[in-house]
Parts: sequence; C-alpha cells; structure tokens
Amino acid sequence: MSMRTLGLGAALTALACAILWWSATSDAPATTPAPQTSAPLAVAGVPDDATFCRFARGETHRFAYSSTTHSEVRPVLPGVRPDDTPPQLSSTELTGALSLEVLEVTAADAVLLARLSGINAQARQLLGDAVEAPFLVAVDARCEVTRVARHKDTPRPVATAHGVVANELAFSVPTGDAPEERRFTTALGVQRALVLAGNEPGQYLRKALAYASRWNPKLLEVDVTDGEVDARRGSSRWFDSLRGLEQVSGGAVQFSKSEWSLQRQPPEAAALAKASRTLTDYVWENPFAADAREEQVTQQGDSQDHQRRVAAMREVAYPMALERFNLLLQAGANINDQWRDMAAFLDAHPQQVPAFVEHITAPDFPAGYKAPAFLALGQARTPAARDALLGLYRERDQQPADRMRSSLALALRADVGAPLAKELKAEALRPAQSPEEAGVSRQAVLHLGVLAGARPGEQEITEEATALVQQLASTARTPEDWSVVFGLVGNLAEGTLLSQVERWTHLQDPEIRQHVPRALRRYKVDRAQPIFVEWLGREQSPAVKRELFNVIHHMYVDANRPVGDALRGEALRHLREQPQVLTRQSLLHILAPYVGTHAEVREAFKRQLVVELEERSGLYSLVAEYLPAASIYQALSTVPGLRAQFGGSLRPELPSTPAPEEVPIGELPLPAADQHPQANLGSAP
Repeated sequence: MSMRTLGLGAALTALACAILWWSATSDAPATTPAPQTSAPLAVAGVPDDATFCRFARGETHRFAYSSTTHSEVRPVLPGVRPDDTPPQLSSTELTGALSLEVLEVTAADAVLLARLSGINAQARQLLGDAVEAPFLVAVDARCEVTRVARHKDTPRPVATAHGVVANELAFSVPTGDAPEERRFTTALGVQRALVLAGNEPGQYLRKALAYASRWNPKLLEVDVTDGEVDARRGSSRWFDSLRGLEQVSGGAVQFSKSEWSLQRQPPEAAALAKASRTLTDYVWENPFAADAREEQVTQQGDSQDHQRRVAAMREVAYPMALERFNLLLQAGANINDQWRDMAAFLDAHPQQVPAFVEHITAPDFPAGYKAPAFLALGQARTPAARDALLGLYRERDQQPADRMRSSLALALRADVGAPLAKELKAEALRPAQSPEEAGVSRQAVLHLGVLAGARPGEQEITEEATALVQQLASTARTPEDWSVVFGLVGNLAEGTLLSQVERWTHLQDPEIRQHVPRALRRYKVDRAQPIFVEWLGREQSPAVKRELFNVIHHMYVDANRPVGDALRGEALRHLREQPQVLTRQSLLHILAPYVGTHAEVREAFKRQLVVELEERSGLYSLVAEYLPAASIYQALSTVPGLRAQFGGSLRPELPSTPAPEEVPIGELPLPAADQHPQANLGSAP
C-alpha cells in the first residue's frame, strides 16, 4: 500500500499505515441534494473524446480496492545513528470498497465525494473507525488528481491515508500519440513520469522516472527504482480497472514495495448515504506536507503530545493497554509509533512497570517485538521505568540481548547521568568470558557515546567517554576493535578528539581506515570539512572512499547545506573515475544541488545518465530527477545503439527552456525488448 508512516521522515514514502489510536468519529449529517446533471467536464485544447475523463454531477462510481506495502526500514531513534539500529520488517494491507459521487463540475476539475467501506481488520486496528470517514478528491479531464480534501473531523494520520488512496487514482491521458512527461503527487513527493497509450484500446500507462521534489528533506535519499500505473478505460468515461506499483529504496529505507489495484463494481447507494455533501465540511490541503511537519515535532519527543497520551491512559486498564500494544506489534506498525501509548500508560500507572517488564522478558515474548518494548520503558518518564531498566542491565543472568537493549534505553533517558556513564565504562572494560558478554561490552561503548553526545555540557560524562576512547585505542588491534572506538567518537563528537581522528585517517590498514569516517559522523560540517578535503586528495582505497562519501552526504543533508566548492570539486573528480555503485550514489546526492547552477556538474550528470542506463545500476532515476527533459533527451541521443534503434529519428535539439509538463519526449529510447519508451530505464537488473 502507499500509506505513509509517521516515524521515518514520514516517510518515508508510501511505506506503511500512519499509526495512531483514534476514537471513532460519527458521520456528519446527511445533506443529500436532489440528483442534478451538468455538462461533462472538458478542458480547452483537449479533444472532446470519450477516451478522456468527463464527469457529470450526480454520477457515481464504486471500486473494489486493494493495497499492500512490504518494507524494510531502519527505525529513527533519538541520538542513535540509523546504521546502529537493525532493520524492521513490516507488511501492511488495506482492502475494501471505494465509493465516489460527483458533487461539482468546474472548468478546472470535477470534485468527487469519496469513502472507503468494508475495511479489513488490520487497517481498522491501525487507523480506527475514522478510516471510513468521507473525503474529497478532484480529478481533471486528463484523469489527473488535482486536489484532496479531508473531512474537518478526520484525524491527521487518517487524512494522510486518504490522501494516499486519492492519489493512487491518478493516471493521465496523453494529448497525442507520443509519450509526454507529467508530474503527479504521491506520499513521497512530486513524481516525474511518462504517460503514454498502451498497446490495447483504452489502456493508459504512467511510468515513473524520478522525483522532482520531496515533502520532507529527510526523504531526499529515497529513490524510486520501479514504478508504473496501468489504467483501463473499458466502457466508462473514467477507468474500469487500475493497477499500480512503486518500489523505492535509499537512506533508512532498505526496501519498500507498494502495490494497489481498483476494479469497478456496481454502485451501492448506502455507502455514501450518511456522508456530508457540504463542501465547507472539508479542508483542501496537501496531506503529506502537513504530515511531515507534524511528524518532525512528534519525533522530537513533543512533551505536550506525551502528556495528552498520559491523560488519555489514566482511565485505561493494564490488560487493555497491553492488548493495544500487542496489536500494534502484530500489525507491523512503524516502530516509532508502537511504543508511544505504552510509554504514556507506564507514566500514568507506574505500579504496572514490573508486570510489563515480566511480560517482555518472558521466554515466549517474540524477539522481533523487543525493540519497541524497551523503547516504551526508556521513554516512560517515571523513575520506576528507569529503575527497572537498571535492574535488567545489572542482572548478569539476564539474556545478553535484553541487557544491551536496557543500556540503550537508559542512555536515551533524561533522568540518568554520570553514574550510568561510569557503569557503562566499567562494563566496556570488563574482560569478556563469552562472545555474548563481548557483545554486551561493545554495546556499552556505543551507548556511552550516545549518552555523552546527548549531554555535551555535562563534563563528567564527557570525561568518562573520552578516557574510554584512549583506553580502547591503546589496545585496539583488529578492524572490529577499531570500529567500536570510531563509533564511540562518532556518537560523542567531542572537539578535543578531532586531531586524533585526523591522525587515524593515516592508518596504514585500509580495512581499519574504512571505519574512520564513522568517527566524524556527528561533528559540525565546518570542523570536519578540512579533514575530508585533505583526506580525499590522497585516499586510494575504493572501500574507504565509499564510506567517506556516504558520511559526507549524510552530514550535509543533516546540516541542510551544500558541500561547498572544495568538496564539490573532489566529488566531481571521483565521479569521473566511475567508482562502485554505492559510491556513485553518494556522489550524485552530493552534487545534485549544483546541477542547476554549475555547467560542469550538469554535464557530468548528462554523461552519468548514459552510464547508469548502460550499466542498469538502478541509479538512472536518481540522475534523471535533477535534469530537465531536454538534457535527458540530448544525453540519450548520444547512445549509438539507441540512435540506430529509432532509425536516426532522434532530434538533436529541444527548446532551451521548456516547461517540464510541455516537452514531448516520445522518442526517448528503451531496450529493444520493451514496447514502451523508458519502461525499464533505471530499474535494477
């Protein structure tokens, strides 16, 4: 499905259901007008043809709706780098019926009342009864979705889900025989896509190229690797069936694949009988941009949000709270939403902390549910939760994995300090008697860095952490030994250690040196930049350069800044060497902000477009995202095999400043086995 999570930059994309527990909302009073008719919607310049979407007021549509998403995402935890968290698997599904009625037809578009009904149990558990609240969607004569409106009483996460469903209806009818580039709204951002007629009568295809913009800066790393919508007109003036797919990856998203389908059914009057038809009861807005802003506040640990949850939990009994928690876990909700209500419950009922600890440490409690369970303990503000975590951590007969989870949860709390720092340091230096104990010691090192990095002004904690750096560095021998040291420094980001990090960049063993960039991850970019520039000027190891550019990319994304002249030059130089795919991906992200302002970067991207196409690396869409259609056309017209395929019909030039939506690029080439332009461009082998 394409519902987004609140947890990962919201997204993350259309990854999974927006999860929050909401009470049911009552239907608004029915204000059904008498059936009326109006002239079908038409658009100037668009042929008055039945193949285009034309609506009349009062007409109704109903579709069987099915949508699924399978994703693997690294959770975003405060103070912890994504690389230090294990990926979380989730699968979400939404099935039911989507009913629509045309309320209004204007010169621009038609406004349709929409409502989901007969929703499957998983989606209802995740979103509550509000998932069946009405919403509005506007569709123009090209079949493109132009606007979405939520009912004024619909909770924000549910409105986001409705926005996803609304935009999944979108395809587009080309004005001529040639494919055209169009732009579509999705939960990830604004998508550039080719629209073209299919081989069968009444078939229209929308093939994703890349994203022109994202709703949230954290989504810049997420790239579309595959995407298509296939709509069939049939006998109606709209579509009779539609299937869509989008596959993305990048950043914290290891993999996400969403698929959705709609199949026409006979209308059912009862589905919309109680839905309000008063347009002022709805709010027109971008549900994804608003959701992204809201999620940023939530991830920062909004105290007001937590207190509201605590107040709501005061009248909830422990069995009910535990049932809610377990349902969220079983449903595969995003980890950043799974723990919040339980943390609030424990603050409202601290006497229940021992029972909860017993529940999550029982032998039959699934290991895959441990992370959110310990986060609930860690984020509960009652001292009882802190004391329970300390007890678990100090109990040496406890499962090693639970001890490690306890130390991380403690490091993220606000009511711990120097005593915990001393305890973590002692654990880090304790001789291990088994591989499991060695794992606890390594995690103690990293979690001391988390604790110190979150409290830069607490000198005693900083001193414990920096002293541990020196002790571990003096005995480190293997790449694994050094990796833990560099991870501690990277979480700590202590200024006095920067000169030592610079010396580590000269270590002779590249297997050790490739871990050094981790030590710079959380430093301010201005302090780290001179080290990066000097280091890149002499580094020869491809593995080291891969890690270097990956860290540089993420640091500057976090700082919301371009890399500057010196690093831009180094990135261009290394891109010309055509390193491995993961290194190129980081380099392209680093250089992308300069495509519009620096001719040398733009030319490099045009050359790279051909490279990624020929290698089928999956990076084609990333390059194409930052190039105008004219540049894409010019770059691909230089490929000899593609020129021959089209009989030399490729035009050498396009207007220098075309409007993106108006540049026909029907001659864009494709592998010979495919029948539609760009069907396979940018997809993985």
